[in-house]
Amino acid sequence: MITFVDKVNQALTSLFDLLLAPFSSLAPIWGLTIISLISGVILILIYGKISFQSSIANAKRKIYSSLLESVLYRHDLKTSLRAQLGMFGQGCVYFLLAVPPILILAIPTLLILAQLNLNYNSRGIKADESLIISAKVASNEDLYRTTLTAPTGFEITPPLRINDGNEIWWKLTAKPGSQGRLELSTGEQKFSYPITLAEQKGPIIAFSSTNWLWNILYPGENPLITAPSVITELSLSYPEQSYKFLGMNTHWLVAFLLLSIISGIIASKIFGIEI
Repeated sequence: MITFVDKVNQALTSLFDLLLAPFSSLAPIWGLTIISLISGVILILIYGKISFQSSIANAKRKIYSSLLESVLYRHDLKTSLRAQLGMFGQGCVYFLLAVPPILILAIPTLLILAQLNLNYNSRGIKADESLIISAKVASNEDLYRTTLTAPTGFEITPPLRINDGNEIWWKLTAKPGSQGRLELSTGEQKFSYPITLAEQKGPIIAFSSTNWLWNILYPGENPLITAPSVITELSLSYPEQSYKFLGMNTHWLVAFLLLSIISGIIASKIFGIEI
């Protein structure tokens, strides 16, 4: 059963695939950089449309004037304290004006971060590298009838079953020439799930869940669409990817925050948006 969240995720994933396609032959940092810069501009334009720009500008002017008054009359305790109190009051007004649009912006920001996490957080496994596969099942009975079959060229350990939480863990090791998909069987239900290798490009699906909120945070192919599903969560511990940014190895989220904030500030000056 395909839900509304699944359709939104599929649409966004297709959009990001299209945006990142021109950079597929370049180092991943280039695609991340362009998306980050574009995101900063788009988010600040949305902020300008949904925020009370004139009220924010007025509050900022009053804060600056109160600050100036406090400095100029610093030898007059009464006047200086009154100015500081006014500055605090206008600061609260500015905060109340800024928070609602920021909360609204959190929704598209979350969707962007989820897609970037899908594309840039992890890398595929190399030969002789291992990852942990964990699955949560609906009941204790399902715990002992759920099996995992590894594709060609992979080695897999016997399952570790944990009664508390109904979890099953496997260790999967890649060998030269490994390829294919995992096959999970729970008796009546069967699921197929991709394994990404280091030489493969594109999104890496490391987590799936039947919970709609988790599906927003971790979009991509979702094999857990049979209702009711025996498997409620599936996680693969791919190695985390780092990127060369400003001469340092850093997480993709750090690069995104820096680039999007810089592009947002520049765009606010160009378009005259109060922030």
